Amino acid sequence: MAITKTLKWSRFERAATLLFEILFLITGFLHACSLTFGKSIISVFQWPAVLVGGVVLLMRLCSWRQYIKNRGLWILIAFAFSFLLSSVLSYSDLFYENIRSFIFLCFQFGILFVLPDGQEPEKRFGDLKILAILYLIFAFIISALGLVFLFTGYQKVIEPTSGPTICIGFVWGRLFGAWWDPNIGAVAACMAILIAVHFLHKTEKFVLWLLLLGSIAIQLLDIALSDSRSGQVALMAAAAVYSYFRFLKLFKPRISKRALRILLCLILSVLMALAAFEVVQLFKPSSGGLASNLPSIIPETILPEGETFGREQDLTNDISNRRFSIWESAVQIFLTKPFFGTSRAGIVPYAQRFLPDTYIVNNDHMIFSTMHNILFDVLVSQGGLGFVLFLAFALWWLIYTIKRGRAIFTSEKEAFALGIVAVTLITSMLMTEIVYVISPTSTMAWMALGYLVQKGKTGETNE
Repeated sequence: MAITKTLKWSRFERAATLLFEILFLITGFLHACSLTFGKSIISVFQWPAVLVGGVVLLMRLCSWRQYIKNRGLWILIAFAFSFLLSSVLSYSDLFYENIRSFIFLCFQFGILFVLPDGQEPEKRFGDLKILAILYLIFAFIISALGLVFLFTGYQKVIEPTSGPTICIGFVWGRLFGAWWDPNIGAVAACMAILIAVHFLHKTEKFVLWLLLLGSIAIQLLDIALSDSRSGQVALMAAAAVYSYFRFLKLFKPRISKRALRILLCLILSVLMALAAFEVVQLFKPSSGGLASNLPSIIPETILPEGETFGREQDLTNDISNRRFSIWESAVQIFLTKPFFGTSRAGIVPYAQRFLPDTYIVNNDHMIFSTMHNILFDVLVSQGGLGFVLFLAFALWWLIYTIKRGRAIFTSEKEAFALGIVAVTLITSMLMTEIVYVISPTSTMAWMALGYLVQKGKTGETNE
């Protein structure tokens, strides 16, 4: 009887976990889409995600012995409590926003990352595969909508009384499309391309091949027309990491000398990264490549004669596109709150009150509530304590992955998972990702991280 109850509990917990993962992913896409950003439809998925996630966390707390041995979990718990401490010490009217972010941190660490002790990593990869399919579908719909807006001449700029300006369609020389930010859209496109390439290796059905290739073409066009350097860098990282481990598996039975095999894979992975960059250039109208005739079929209402795709003029005087100034502001704020930070929601109010001349609240463009780099985001939000814990987890994971590499990387699944992580890590150096946000990219990254850690742990017990 006890065994039967345990099995039912385990099955219910697994089903609830998968339901939460799906709801959380959809919520991330609704936040990323300009047509639904800030709209009430988000609550239709977000509140059920919070409810189901809360149930899953309670179930895991009741069975805490199955999870407490998860590698790296204690560092993440310390990081989460550092976030909570910063929120309490910087208490303000925005405390609710910090609690909301804390709950989402708990979901990322306590559900997406950790796995029950002894659970086969294949079960997590099964969930990751389901979410990858959904990711591919949603990213395709949103990117395709953007191209429809482009070719029909639909564009709109919404300036709400509070919050960021929302652009739809082709605006300011860039394709925002149906993504509320072109960089977010470009990074999502990179992830979708990685997923499509992985599935191309796994299917022999001609129709699926055509659909996947069509999806890749649309996402490449989205990256090119959004003129997102973040997207291009992320695509190069995905190409390098994924191809490296694919080549490593391919050459392992053919090249006996390990050093030569690694060197060859490194060279080929760099070439693949450069190839990914060049492919994006082919889809840019200004390159004279595949999309060279695009300006002639775009309605003149959104691309008047004399105007071009791209934003080269905006970057002429500032190659970082304001990031250097934003990071300088981050350092200024950190120096005045070095130990526990301002809290996540308290960045702007603190800067306006104590550093009114700092760039993020005193410039000719907008008020910046994020640092466009996760390291600076953590440094400002949680101070030195949170920053040290964040780096400690990153360093632990890097060492663990290197030490357990032979146990982890046994198939193309691990190359796929590490590619997901690579896209998110590179992106987080140029925009806010991994923590503090509900994004489809970070959801995939935490699941992939959990899978890789569990794979290393399973290999460890099998030796």
